[in-house]
Formats: sequence, C-alpha cells, structure tokens
Amino acid sequence: MELSHTNDSRSQPCQINNPQQSSHPQPLMPDPGSQPQPGVILRQIRTERNLSLEQVAVMTGVSRPMLSQIERGSSTPTVTTLWKLASGLKVPLSRLTRPASVTLLRSLQQDPIEEEDGKMKAWLLFPFDPDNGTEIWRVTLDAGCVHSSQAHAPGTREYILMESGDLTMTVGSCREQLTSRQALQFGADTAHQYATADGCSFYNVITYQ
Repeated sequence: MELSHTNDSRSQPCQINNPQQSSHPQPLMPDPGSQPQPGVILRQIRTERNLSLEQVAVMTGVSRPMLSQIERGSSTPTVTTLWKLASGLKVPLSRLTRPASVTLLRSLQQDPIEEEDGKMKAWLLFPFDPDNGTEIWRVTLDAGCVHSSQAHAPGTREYILMESGDLTMTVGSCREQLTSRQALQFGADTAHQYATADGCSFYNVITYQ
C-alpha cells in the first residue's frame, strides 16, 4: 500500500501530498484458475534455492507444519503469513500471489486476499515488475478494521493513494489521518498499522530496492 525515493527510508517522516491526476488503465485480469497458488510458488522457490522446510521456517518465522500445509494447498496463508514468507525469503509479496502477465485491467475478477476475518481485502492489480521494482494493489477495509503489519525488507516503501473513506496510518511513532484524495508515502521497513473508523478503499503501491 509514488511519490519519491530516499536512500534511508526509515529516517523519513510521514508525508502527505495531494496525488497528481494520472490516466488509469482500463479495468484485465487473467482467468483466476490459471493463477499459481502460493504453495506452488513457495515450493518452486524452495527448489530453486535448495532449501528445506526447516530452513524456510527459520528464515520466515512460519512453522514447518504450516509451510507443509501451504505447499500441499490444505491451508490458505493469511496476508500476515504471506508477508512473513516474502520478507524472510526476500521476495516481493506479489511473487507469492502473482497472476499471469497483464497490461490491461478490465475488472477485479480474481478473489481478493482476505485478512482480519474478511474485513480487509486486497486485490493485486499489477504484479511485481523487475524493471521498476513495484507492485500495485487495491485495498478495502471495513468499518472498524485494524491491520498491523510487520517491518518489510530493508528499503521497501509504500505509497497510499486514498480512494474513499478514512484511514489512520501509524508508522513507528508517526500517525497520520487520511481522507479521500489524499496520499501518503512511508518507509515500510518499519512496523506499521492501517486502521479505519467508517471504512475506506485505497491504492497501495509498494516499491522494493
């Protein structure tokens, strides 16, 4: 969840800016049935790096039994678990949820990733692009939803572009209140929290170094 890059993102305060108008791609997503599941991708990464389940458990903080269940497809990982896997394996979050390559978005036809008992939903609009180091999500939070996120990999930044509603972002000791058509950038390599009183929707651009 783009405004500028810095060499040391953790030293930067929260900054609110009015997002510039830009042309939006028409809402295209591939057939959801063609998308690889996180467990399949996790196994691919393990195989490529010759890692055991025990090694991945140590790297990510996700237990070996849970990793095994995810790989078998018998357990669906939460957003928090996916972030642990992404941070520990040092891969973008979208690497674990990546659909086939797309350039045009017709509609959000794929199922969202859900967290906080379904009160938080996230749709991957554009997967990680190695050319510019970004991925783009659309996120909705139901009224009263609070979602805490652990620190991501060093150098990761997030840009929140509000669509509607209210959002309180806490990044370390910094707290900002956002409403419709406001934007926020912050270093996501610090623990952060998303909270809303009445519900909200926003676009989340994540960049990786």
